Amino acid sequence: MKKEGVVDKGCVHGRFQPPHLDHLLYILAAVEQVEHLIIGIAQPNAPFLDDCPADPHRALQADNPLTYVERCLAIEKMLTGVGVSRDRYSFSPFPIDHPEELPSYVPTTVPCFTTIVNEWSKKKIEILKSMGYDVRVLWDKSNASGISGSDIRQRIRYSDADWKKTVHPAVAGYLDSEHLLDKIKLASNALR
Repeated sequence: MKKEGVVDKGCVHGRFQPPHLDHLLYILAAVEQVEHLIIGIAQPNAPFLDDCPADPHRALQADNPLTYVERCLAIEKMLTGVGVSRDRYSFSPFPIDHPEELPSYVPTTVPCFTTIVNEWSKKKIEILKSMGYDVRVLWDKSNASGISGSDIRQRIRYSDADWKKTVHPAVAGYLDSEHLLDKIKLASNALR
């Protein structure tokens, strides 16, 4: 029996480069409100990145080192690590940089759960609403410091092990075991 207020399907979205503990809280908050969660992966075609004038770093190879599949696997390991059953969620590309393509992946009838952490978050909400999506803001942390994927990638590049405190242990283990840490470090060469 479905809990009151729970919808059949909902969606979260992000680049998840890599997925971190704030992403985990976001996903878990949405899982509580749906029977099935679609986890939308933005910039799904890395290394063929889409320009994003509203948030230019989203289009830099150095800021998008992990492929769609690598991000899906990292998220799956993270969710398994906290006991979320694999049948509760699925993955989908989420081309927010090409909003006209979004309905091909996630129907506009599926509510989009989001959080506000910066100006780009607000722009995404505008885009989604203009496409006809029901956008549900879980929380606004625009005035709070949170975990940053950019910070994690920079710490990895400088071999600062503190990055591990910002991700689930399953994500840290996956990144290390699949040699993805080296990939993240090598992507920084694009910065120079």
